[in-house]
Amino acid sequence: MGKVFPFQRSSRASSPARKASAPDSESRLKRSILERLAWHRNIHAMCNAQDNRRLRTGLGVGSTDIVLAMAPAGRWGCLEVKLPGRKADPAQVSWMGLMKLLGCFCCVVHSPDEADEAIRRMSEGKSE
Repeated sequence: MGKVFPFQRSSRASSPARKASAPDSESRLKRSILERLAWHRNIHAMCNAQDNRRLRTGLGVGSTDIVLAMAPAGRWGCLEVKLPGRKADPAQVSWMGLMKLLGCFCCVVHSPDEADEAIRRMSEGKSE
């Protein structure tokens, strides 16, 4: 089974109770996608923990919600999580363009099923 690294708490891990504040819909979608990705044996998903506050660290403006490493190939990928019907903003599009130039797989996903499909394309060596 794949791993969700300490940058984000997995719902499968035994951890202290979360704060009472309810996450927004995109946060719930991101969590469900991370849970699905954990079932891919060769994928390790990483993201910054947010706990409903703005981060002052990370990969920079426009960086994707989830960064992936595919073992043993060493392929890197980036998934931007958006609610159905929504698109990446210009800073996110620019960041994903740079990552593609560097050889990373990048795309926007709207559901756990789309994340599974993205992993399939990534494993085939596609760029998006």
